Amino acid sequence: MRLIRPLFNFVRSHLICGSIRKEHGFTVIEMLVTSVLMLIISALTASTILFIKQAYKQDSARKQSNQSLRGTLDILGSDLRVAGQNLPIAFPAFELIDGGEGPDELVVRRNLLDEVLKVCEKIQANTSEPHISFSKDLTTAGCVFSDNTHNYDAWRTYRLSHGGSCRAYVLNMASGLGEFFTYTGEDLTGYKYRIWTDKTKWKNTYNINDSAVYLLEEWRYRIRNGVLEVISGEDENTAFNVMLDAKDFQVTVHMNDDSILESFDSDNNWGDVLFLEVEITTTQQISGQNKLRSLKSRFFPRNALSF
Repeated sequence: MRLIRPLFNFVRSHLICGSIRKEHGFTVIEMLVTSVLMLIISALTASTILFIKQAYKQDSARKQSNQSLRGTLDILGSDLRVAGQNLPIAFPAFELIDGGEGPDELVVRRNLLDEVLKVCEKIQANTSEPHISFSKDLTTAGCVFSDNTHNYDAWRTYRLSHGGSCRAYVLNMASGLGEFFTYTGEDLTGYKYRIWTDKTKWKNTYNINDSAVYLLEEWRYRIRNGVLEVISGEDENTAFNVMLDAKDFQVTVHMNDDSILESFDSDNNWGDVLFLEVEITTTQQISGQNKLRSLKSRFFPRNALSF
C-alpha cells in the first residue's frame, strides 16, 4: 500500500500537468517560429510562381518573335528565289538601295510571260500616246508583223484571264529608265499590233531599238514607321504589312568574284550574283524592356542556277 500511493500520486500529478499544458497550447516562441517558417515558405512559393510566369511570358514572346522573323523571311525568300524569271540579263531583276545607318530597301522583279513586246514606234517623253506598237511592217527586225502574232495572242489571253486589265512595264534598256502602266486591251491596224494603255503622259522616252514591254511583277520591301511593308508595282495603295515592330532590314549582295555589295542597281550584272544575305531585326518586350532579336538567311535568285 505504501508503494502504490506514491505511484498513484506521481501519475496523477503528471496527468494534471499534461492537461494544464494542453489547455495552455503553443508558447509564444513556438508561434513565432511557426509564423516565420510559414512566411518563408509562402515567399518561396510566390517567387517560384512569379518566376515560372515570367519565364512563360518570355518564352512565348521569344517564340512569337521567332515565328514572325521566320515567316517574314519565308515571304521574302519566295520572291527572291524567282527574281529574274523570264527576264533578260540586261533587265535589273532586283535593286538594293543602301539605307546607310538605317534600313535598306529591296526591289525584286520577275516577268510573268515568256513573250516580251519590242517597242516598234518611238514613244516621246511628256506625250500622251495611249498605244504601244509592237509590230511595224514586214521587214524591220523584231517588228515583223507575222513574227508577233504569237505575242499578240499570248498577251491577249493573259489579260482576259486576269479580269480584262493588268499591270505592265516598259523599259528603255539604254537609259535604264522605265515605268508601270495599266494594259487595257490590244488591236490590229494594218501591219501594226498595238496594246492600249491608261497613260495620260509618259515620263520617259522609249526608242525603237532599245525598249521593250514586260508583264512585270515587282515587289518593294521597306520599313516605314516600324513596319516592314511590301509594295507591288510602285503603287503605294497596294502596300501591305509583312511584319510589325520591325527595327532594321539589312541586305548584302554576294558576287561570284567574292565581292560583297551593299547597293545594287541596273549598272550591276545580276547574272554574276551568287546569293543575297538578308537580316531582319525586330523589337521584343521582355520584363518591360525592349530587346532586339535578329534572324539572318541566304537566298539564291533564279539566275544563280540559270547562268
